[in-house]
Amino acid sequence: MKIKYDSLWLSDEFSADGFQSGLSLNGRQIVQEAQFLRAAQAAFFARHNRSVSLSFTVVRVFASVSAAEQFFLSHYASLTDGPATLLCRCANTDGTTTDVLIQNAVLDSVSQPSYSGATVRVSYTFRAPAISALYAPAPDADVRTFSFAIPSDVNTFAVTGLALPSVPARVFGLTVRKPSGGLQLAASVQTGTITTDGFTVWLTGATDASGYFLDFAVSL
Repeated sequence: MKIKYDSLWLSDEFSADGFQSGLSLNGRQIVQEAQFLRAAQAAFFARHNRSVSLSFTVVRVFASVSAAEQFFLSHYASLTDGPATLLCRCANTDGTTTDVLIQNAVLDSVSQPSYSGATVRVSYTFRAPAISALYAPAPDADVRTFSFAIPSDVNTFAVTGLALPSVPARVFGLTVRKPSGGLQLAASVQTGTITTDGFTVWLTGATDASGYFLDFAVSL
């Protein structure tokens, strides 16, 4: 499984550099316990507020000990806090892939207990409201990627000028790329606004400057 957080690939189990193992997914919700007078048993009520926690370990292999040491010391600083999209790409037996999107995920913890020679072991934990979507493009699907400059001081804007040959069957993989020192923002497409020219996007907050970009893909 390949796993990407925001714009950074964290693991690729089919590559020597980035073997992923120990994947675990835990879900929880708030549960209220009630002890009624003279009741034979306690009662439990689901109060929702669900969340998921995804954890995995990656073994990174580098070309030199120096490269491993530099990664060991700087990797945590290179990760965004979130919210951002966590993408899990699963390989099918026929060679196609299925993307599982976990939007509005936040980085809970990173642990690098040790490194040995040119190998570094990294453990990640992410938390998110839910598994957002499961997307598997058809083998012959026309998938195109784009980047669009986001205006300053907006929390909603229109992506325009795509000039697509047909209305996209799906818009997916939305990621807000921020400038240095910028805000952590997530993006969602407004239902019913997708056309051959573009679509309307809502952000989790307003941009505070120029230099933000929306990276996304469409399937025709």
